[in-house]
Amino acid sequence: MPEQIIHRTEIPGIDLVPDSRHAMKYNNAEPWAAARDLQIGLRDVVEAVRDRYDMVLIDCPPNLHLCSWAALVASDFLIVPLQPEDYGAQGIIDVQESVALVTELANPGLSLLGYLITMFNARKSIHIRKLADLQKKGRTSRQEARKRRIAKLETSQMEPCG
Repeated sequence: MPEQIIHRTEIPGIDLVPDSRHAMKYNNAEPWAAARDLQIGLRDVVEAVRDRYDMVLIDCPPNLHLCSWAALVASDFLIVPLQPEDYGAQGIIDVQESVALVTELANPGLSLLGYLITMFNARKSIHIRKLADLQKKGRTSRQEARKRRIAKLETSQMEPCG
């Protein structure tokens, strides 16, 4: 199935899987209640092609409907784009709660890698303050993710080769 949905680009090593308007009917607001195959379908596709790519990036809408839920179920790490404003930073709690829910119910290996600051303006004091706050939080998330990754690598290196 991955071959049917992956579109090659002219750039070597970069392929795309476009969204489909047909998927919208499945994008419900309570993804944990959706059929299990809908929750894990993207994970199965990513697993099938994981050895072909160094990295798979999944862009999601800013909500926790089924499309985003399925992406989190399929992911090892999460990077959250965030505007350094009070309004943008208010969503951090929702993101943390969503990640906790996904890790509890569907993907215990998901780690928050950090926040990607967008639309930063160094002349605005609020942007500087929010960046400093997020760097403190992000540093902890990166360290935890790195520790898990190292532990996973060490474990896989100890397993006998087939």
